[in-house]
Amino acid sequence: LVNRIKSVPGRKFHPKSKSWLVSSDPQVLRSLLSAFHDVPLRLDPKEFPKEAGIFSDFFEAIRLRNYSRQTAKSYHSHLLQFCSYCRKHPKDVLT
Repeated sequence: LVNRIKSVPGRKFHPKSKSWLVSSDPQVLRSLLSAFHDVPLRLDPKEFPKEAGIFSDFFEAIRLRNYSRQTAKSYHSHLLQFCSYCRKHPKDVLT
């Protein structure tokens, strides 16, 4: 696993939490997902850029429908989980 993470550009090891940190750049995330295609990953949803692919449409739809902030956060979390499950970067998901 260590050799796989070392193939991802811009990775950093965080000794306190004993975890690897990577940039939220779409190219880096694609590299990460392809390097670990057969291993379950825990991704922090807050790190995905809001302007990436499906999120721009998602946030526009949420604003137009006047959903509450809590509802938007919940839907956003579910959308990220779906993208993680499909192993796709949100920028690659078509609406």
